[in-house]
Amino acid sequence: MKMINPKTTPDFILKDTMDHTLIAEFIKPWMKKKNVYTRIYNYTNFFGLFLVGIWAGLKIAAGEFTFGILNHFLLGSMLGFLMIPLHEWLHGIAYKLMGAESVQYRANWRKLVFYAAANGFSAGFKEFRFVALLPFSVITVLGLMVMVRSGFEWAVVMSGFILSHAACCGGDFGLLSYMHEHRDLDVITIDDLEKGETRFLVRG
Repeated sequence: MKMINPKTTPDFILKDTMDHTLIAEFIKPWMKKKNVYTRIYNYTNFFGLFLVGIWAGLKIAAGEFTFGILNHFLLGSMLGFLMIPLHEWLHGIAYKLMGAESVQYRANWRKLVFYAAANGFSAGFKEFRFVALLPFSVITVLGLMVMVRSGFEWAVVMSGFILSHAACCGGDFGLLSYMHEHRDLDVITIDDLEKGETRFLVRG
């Protein structure tokens, strides 16, 4: 994907700007939209909770329930949050595969927001979709592989793992929802790390 400068490319006009300190505020309305990306996000979170409920129900039915199941779930949840560095690294790999020359990693510790950005690199919907979904896909599949190959305790751990990591993907799915809702406008996204913002341009 070539670099696009909105100042020298009259075909594109600025539609929206997302301040990197206000990512959660920007994506909030787009997470309320009903489309394929918000459904994937919601269903994955529901799936994690559903699995934990199944595990707990089986143990209760067998008269073997202990609070250990909650400890396993909490362990999985912590492991999911510990995947954030890998998650962002996979975003960076995806950017590089799409042609970005360099990728930078940023964190807003006050809001616990972490992101990878390719300064000045422009990505259309297809490119951005690959960048956004690669970490979610890889880490979720790894969690499911461990789950089906392990015993009960690790299955519970992986349920918490999948759920907590999916929750961390809210920003990715919120931006995918935004891109999807504007797909007819040929929207592209450009990160500007000097100004700390992401611009969304559409073909004029």
